[in-house]
Amino acid sequence: MTAPPPGDEPTRPPDDASHRVREVFEAVLGLAGRDRTEAIERLCAGDATLCAEVEALLDALASADEGGLLGRAETPAAMAATADSGAGRTPRLERAGADPAAPGPDEDPSSLVGRSIGRYRILGVLGEGGFGAVYRAEQHEPVRREVALKIIKRGMDSRAVLARFEAERQALAMMDHPCVAKVFDGGTADDGRPYFVMELVRGEPVTTYCNTHRLPMDARVRLMARVCDAVQHAHGKGVIHRDLKPSNILVDTIEGQPAPKVIDFGIAKALDRTAAGMSLETQQGQLIGTPDYMSPEQAAGEVDRVDTRTDVYALGVVLYELLTGARPFDLTKAALFEMQRVICEQDPPRPSTRFGQVSGQAGEAATAARFGASPRSLGNALRRDLDWVVLRCLEKQADRRYPAASDLASDLRRYLSGQPVEAGPPSATYRLGKFVRRNRGGVAAGVAILVLLVAGAVGTSIGMVRAIDAREAEASARKDAEANERLAVAAADRAERAELDARERADDLEQVAAFQEAQLAGLDPQQVGDGIRERLDDAVRALGADPEQPDAMEPARRALERVNFTDIASQTLEQDLFDPSIRAVREQFADQPEIRGRLLHTLGTTIREVGLLDRAIEVLQEAVRVRSETLGPDDPDTLVSQASLGRTLQYAGRPREAEALFNSVLEARLRVFGDHDPATLDAMDRVADIAFTLGRQQDAERLYRQVLDARIALLGPDHLDTINSHESLARICRALRLNEEAERHHRIAAEGFERIYGFEHEGTQQSLSGLAGALTDQGRAAEAEAIYRRVVAFLEQRLGRSHPNTLVTTLSLVDCLQKQDRHADAADLAASILERAREQLPPDHWYLGSFEWVYSISLVALGRFAEAEALMLHAYQLFEQNLGPQHVRAIATARGLTNLYEKWDAAEPDAGHAEHIERWRTLGWPDAPPPE
Repeated sequence: MTAPPPGDEPTRPPDDASHRVREVFEAVLGLAGRDRTEAIERLCAGDATLCAEVEALLDALASADEGGLLGRAETPAAMAATADSGAGRTPRLERAGADPAAPGPDEDPSSLVGRSIGRYRILGVLGEGGFGAVYRAEQHEPVRREVALKIIKRGMDSRAVLARFEAERQALAMMDHPCVAKVFDGGTADDGRPYFVMELVRGEPVTTYCNTHRLPMDARVRLMARVCDAVQHAHGKGVIHRDLKPSNILVDTIEGQPAPKVIDFGIAKALDRTAAGMSLETQQGQLIGTPDYMSPEQAAGEVDRVDTRTDVYALGVVLYELLTGARPFDLTKAALFEMQRVICEQDPPRPSTRFGQVSGQAGEAATAARFGASPRSLGNALRRDLDWVVLRCLEKQADRRYPAASDLASDLRRYLSGQPVEAGPPSATYRLGKFVRRNRGGVAAGVAILVLLVAGAVGTSIGMVRAIDAREAEASARKDAEANERLAVAAADRAERAELDARERADDLEQVAAFQEAQLAGLDPQQVGDGIRERLDDAVRALGADPEQPDAMEPARRALERVNFTDIASQTLEQDLFDPSIRAVREQFADQPEIRGRLLHTLGTTIREVGLLDRAIEVLQEAVRVRSETLGPDDPDTLVSQASLGRTLQYAGRPREAEALFNSVLEARLRVFGDHDPATLDAMDRVADIAFTLGRQQDAERLYRQVLDARIALLGPDHLDTINSHESLARICRALRLNEEAERHHRIAAEGFERIYGFEHEGTQQSLSGLAGALTDQGRAAEAEAIYRRVVAFLEQRLGRSHPNTLVTTLSLVDCLQKQDRHADAADLAASILERAREQLPPDHWYLGSFEWVYSISLVALGRFAEAEALMLHAYQLFEQNLGPQHVRAIATARGLTNLYEKWDAAEPDAGHAEHIERWRTLGWPDAPPPE
């Protein structure tokens, strides 16, 4: 290219220089060869200074080393910017491994192959950067091994380069972690160039490895947790990496397991330079890192704000890419300022929604195949917990991210073990603030959303959608009025904006549904009823405080004692909250069946948790129907609603209907996902539960053992689902009189629940109760009683004396007392809990028979035969009608009635009880004669 002679260059205002350099650079960046040369000459219009600056940028871009320690730039369209970061200039974007001072001279790195540097013989070139090269070398003494040797290029020994090289060497030398490349040696070559020797890391970039080996979701999360451990180790040594990306996280298979290594600390920053001995300085306004993985503070050039949370952001981007097959933002064609705007201002889509946007259905299926999963199951796996974890890493404000890599690692491991993650959906206040900032003119809509969020009902969703629709309509009308003369451009812009708004609305609705579910799931009609009772009692006492009429309120007190406030609370919740919500969902989302199905499912499960089982069944049946028609009968969301309906039927004492549903769900999941998918194992577990309830103990045992073995292999021994399987198998072992095995599984479950959740968790309490039962069955009733009393005392304090969990555990304590022949104590306690159970359960619920049966045992032992007879006959009727005459409970009760009439006949020989003995003996031993 020819430049004009000196003195003929046109002058440019200083404040315009940066803008013109950037304009020309961005215009020619995508061109090559003669096309680029001609474009530069045309755009620079004879300005030699402008030409020189643009060409310097292009040369720097060509020599920049995005691959860092071991590789070249990943893409030819990598970003670069001006070499001057002074006032009025564009912030400099420095690629990993590139020298800020000047590009290195042309040098063939292969010229060193076959030669020796110190005691290392160069075998080949591993990678080349802007100021250095990395070689595969062989060490002969004191040990024989292959290593990686990094050396500065000739002519690149400026002070800045030497400082960076020494900083990297010292950063690596401080590390001592299996997932960080180790430094072995260092020195100076014969020509004076410094070098250092490190572990030769074999492997592939983490994204390539995971996709090549088709690692499932959990394996990818587990791998990232180990990467976080390595980064936390660096942070503990006072070093921030600042350029974490897949090419700097290499993975190899060692002993059959993926083993990650974090490499390239070439642009690392010392948290404490004096302690670390690192002297590398970074200028304010200089952009350090790789744009796709760069945090907002890096993109803004705010070096002083870079800290451990900067690496957490990059880890979040890598995790996002591992889980979705795409990065949060597409920056491949973005100019520098657009790149900065996107990173600093634009919110990333949730991973679960980004997955479906990768490249249409074909791309979605291909991405899912790399996980060894179906597209929908992959999207479902990302929803909620993983969405929240990733988005917390990618917060624009550093103080909203995980404070450290170890906190991210802990949350990933909580996800893997089935525990609640620390990350969660943004609070209502935070989300409202973001909404208002996005829509400063929509104050009314913002206020409406805040009020509706606080209400926590389904109306929230409806109000939000209406508010957003109104905002969209207003924005669209304003755009049309202002841009009528550019109709074509405005139409395209509206289409793009509508797509983004639809995505945003779906995100908002999902968050609102989660908020609503969390708020309503905590409702307890008994507690609500107790609150009503207390307030009415206070009012009655206040009214009765008149000393002239001390007994005036006595009739009111007696009336209140006869009121069931739990029923009142349940009726109030159903009529004033749930019924209007159900109607609203049906009316407002009549033409949006997917959203209607989602909200009906949420409402149904919430109503079930409140205890309104019949109403929950009705709503969940509708959710199943809507989802089946909209999504298909084998869709994971449809199957989730079917399983939820099955659980509700099970809780309602309708096990045969529940069994049909669970079998249908299991068949579909086996067909779609195979027998080692977590969702399939959940369905198999439910089928086993029903088989146990219906007395098919051998079937239940076989399925429970199959599920436990599969969960240990798939999820590991410490996963919450695995611990639940131990508890299930323990219960069936007790029923089959495998008492020692039952004790072992109960202990594993109890220890697991307590380790994860603590003593106060429901799972811990149930497992301890089961352990006490296993001890009772082994004749160790005194040990068992101590455990039962501890658990019962806790449950009474935490849940109340009439809570179902309290009643069931107390019933087991009664059995324990009976095993010690303490029938008077057992009868008193059994009478008390039977009264409370009758208040809580429907009169035809089969479990009511269990309370009657256990109470009757002590009454027989105490000689109170008439009372025992009435209870046993009613218990048998409940078992026969609900579970069938062949069920173990019905058979046990028939045997109990045989024993009752035998003892009663012995006590009163001529009272006519003998005639009943033969009938109940036949029912109690249907397949064999009774033992003599």
